[in-house]
Amino acid sequence: MRRSLKAVAVLALTSLSLLHTLPATAQGYPTKRITLIVPLPAGASSDGIARIYAEKLKDRLGQPVIVENRVGNGGVIGLDALAKSAPDGYTLGLLSQVIVTPRGLLQNASFDGTKDFALFGRVSSSPFVIVAPAETGVKTLSEFVNLAKSKPGALNYGVVPNSLMQIDMVRFMQANQVKIQEVPFNGAAPIATALLSNQIQMSFIGTSGFPHFKTGKLVPLAVTSRARWSLAPEIATTIEQGLNFESSFWYGFGGPAALPADITNRLVRDISEVSKLTEVRDLVKKLSMDPLDPSPAEMLEHTRREREQGAAVAKSLNIAL
Repeated sequence: MRRSLKAVAVLALTSLSLLHTLPATAQGYPTKRITLIVPLPAGASSDGIARIYAEKLKDRLGQPVIVENRVGNGGVIGLDALAKSAPDGYTLGLLSQVIVTPRGLLQNASFDGTKDFALFGRVSSSPFVIVAPAETGVKTLSEFVNLAKSKPGALNYGVVPNSLMQIDMVRFMQANQVKIQEVPFNGAAPIATALLSNQIQMSFIGTSGFPHFKTGKLVPLAVTSRARWSLAPEIATTIEQGLNFESSFWYGFGGPAALPADITNRLVRDISEVSKLTEVRDLVKKLSMDPLDPSPAEMLEHTRREREQGAAVAKSLNIAL
């Protein structure tokens, strides 16, 4: 009898121990609040995307989803925190091109974008518009390329340093066999200001240029996508103009690597369902982005392609991968 009681006690303690070590889903994941790390400032389109999804995921998961802006170093600080977080489903993150940027362009990044994140899917994307000031006198992409070729090294372009935009600009120059001087800026707003004053003669920008297209102060030369952009269908694409060049910025969701498959599958399913909501798609469009149907496989393939493009440019410039 004593042995039986002892055996029952040991079994109970063992079961309790196992309960605490089982994956979160085995205990009814989620059972507490979830933190969604946004590595960029509040008020940006990235923050807007994150808050739209956080609100809807809260309803599906039955737990609060709290957006936490961990900013600094172009997104590196927040992504480092995500990569180092426990793979239990309670720390998620908003991902962007930063995870595919060659490491030689990232200051003090400890994460490896190819290994340290579980990918849930991209939820929004937006192409760039290649823009020139009206003072340059050009009206089309080919006219700008011809101008740049006639004045090698005399024209300037604006770029945000330590970003994939740098890689894209080098790709653009290599594709057109032109030489344009880089001028660094700390964001899209100062780039637009420099374009308006003709301090720089070209850059990639987003919807911040739209008001200036109407006044004629800035000239949209091309959209960097294969198909025309729904927000600016009147602007011809790079592909249409004979340049095999595409570029866009995007946002997606992910978690730390080694996240259990059952938690990953649950989050992928819920994010996919949220993405189908008309309300969510309309809100994403209001942020000047195109909504996407998230897919881990598509995100993996897209980031692989961007890494290859970045690696080719980085190698040509002796930038560490």
